[in-house]
Amino acid sequence: MHGNPRLICTWINLLESRPCRQCLARFFTGVWLELLLRSLFRSVLHKDNTHHDWLDARVFFGKRHILPQKPPYKKGDTHEIKLELRSKPPMSPKQTARHLAVVSSSRADLAHLIHPLRALEASPAIELTVLATGAMLQPEFGKGVERLQNEGFRVEQVPASLEIDAGVDAARAIGTATSAFADCFHRLAPDLLMVVADRFEMLAPASAALAMRLPIVHVEGGERSEGAIDDAVRNALTKLSHLHLVTTPLAARRVLALGEEPWRVHTVGAGSLDHLRLASLPDRDNLESSLELDLEQPLILVGIHPVTLAPDPVADARALIAAIEPRPEQFLFAFPNADEGGRTIRAEVEALARRREGIHLFTNLPPESWFGLLRASKAIIGNSSSVLMESPSIPIPAVCVGDRQSGRERAANVVDSVAEPVAIQRAIEQALGLDMQRVVNPYGDGDTSGRIVTAIEGAPDRFALLSKKTTLLDDAREPTRLKPPGQL
Repeated sequence: MHGNPRLICTWINLLESRPCRQCLARFFTGVWLELLLRSLFRSVLHKDNTHHDWLDARVFFGKRHILPQKPPYKKGDTHEIKLELRSKPPMSPKQTARHLAVVSSSRADLAHLIHPLRALEASPAIELTVLATGAMLQPEFGKGVERLQNEGFRVEQVPASLEIDAGVDAARAIGTATSAFADCFHRLAPDLLMVVADRFEMLAPASAALAMRLPIVHVEGGERSEGAIDDAVRNALTKLSHLHLVTTPLAARRVLALGEEPWRVHTVGAGSLDHLRLASLPDRDNLESSLELDLEQPLILVGIHPVTLAPDPVADARALIAAIEPRPEQFLFAFPNADEGGRTIRAEVEALARRREGIHLFTNLPPESWFGLLRASKAIIGNSSSVLMESPSIPIPAVCVGDRQSGRERAANVVDSVAEPVAIQRAIEQALGLDMQRVVNPYGDGDTSGRIVTAIEGAPDRFALLSKKTTLLDDAREPTRLKPPGQL
């Protein structure tokens, strides 16, 4: 090694001096802080991987600073971190919004979710992703995912086949769908998950979310449908969830009875009713041309699904078909659910259509067409929730067949009937004679979307949502009286 030993010793003594060590410490600390800040802003503020040159981090030390800045800041021996916003507008609220993933698994979701989804998409505090799964992806059920895509929503497809011919098929579907949703949540990292109502496949995303500590928002909990497994599924989803958006005050009381804290429960109404206030519904002429119907002839709508707790899930449908076959009206059937017995019901309706004229079966009616048909129809019969939730808002006479919707709230336009042909025929005649003038729908006023957005925007942070406590029914007050932890 060459060099002057005395000069080398001088440099070593200089480096070991206190002023020099302080200078070097400040310099390297500044470099480290700058790198840290740049990394932080890239990862947190630039989540969408786009470049925002309006944001700059500058670190200053005493009389000197790493990045050029005028005028120089003088802070003695201290340092200052300064954020400078340039002339471009600040970051859009969407980029710091809470990421909400909404699961849509059935054709009925289109009626219940379209307007709430539009309102959520418009909120600057919410970043929306729709997770389409199950029947929404299957051509057999109309592939409703295409409507979601046409709406312009960000849609992620989560494969989960609902080829259901027996209970074992449903159990397997839940298992495979749970794995698919776990992968989806891991990739998207949402802040909240929304599940709707009581379909058995909703147990899959809810189970994955529970294991991954993802707070769940449950829509339409607290209701009753005691003739189907839907009732147990709904209550299970309630206990797995952290925010409850229910349709009626009575539903809110049932959720409170399950031990949920009152601040978590919001009465918002049924989202499907927003169509009557917000949508442009087709008139009779449009319905006739688009659906190839003759509405000069009396029309009765039919919504019939398998009764999943019954020994024979199709028995109610067979009784209804036998009851309407001799009647003079034309009948329009909505496609049955993807449950055990659903394909059998479809085959029975197709056989009826071959025996007599005036039988129509539609796979996937747009919700606007369905509400237009409600206005143009003589009555609605069956065991679908639409018989109870939507018909009172028109209002039209309704006959609820069998036990599938047992326990659910009813308006004055509904007549109940056991699932026997003669009883159904009598119930139809009784319903047609009802006075529709004083019918009030207990499921809301068509302003559900705004209430859903307000509830989600005002939800507390993740930790407060996940920290659940069980409340005794005697201690529960009105949901609006109590606030979540940390809120005044």
